[in-house]
Amino acid sequence: MASGSVFIPGFMLVGFALGISIAAVIAIVLSDVPQSDAGSAAGVQSTGLQLSSAIGIAVYGVAFYGAIGGSDDVGHR
Repeated sequence: MASGSVFIPGFMLVGFALGISIAAVIAIVLSDVPQSDAGSAAGVQSTGLQLSSAIGIAVYGVAFYGAIGGSDDVGHR
């Protein structure tokens, strides 16, 4: 059975990469949007970011739970 700590370096790398790249990606995506549609485009972009973050967290949760063996009594004695 693997320890959940094997995921920590990957989580840190992904978090760092997202932190330094997300602002640039948002600027690039919204740069070609007409000013009259900027609010709607930003709303759609923000919703997509939130949805993809939630899905990513769920996937990581499933992988982490699977790695620790799926035990229901983790931390309980």
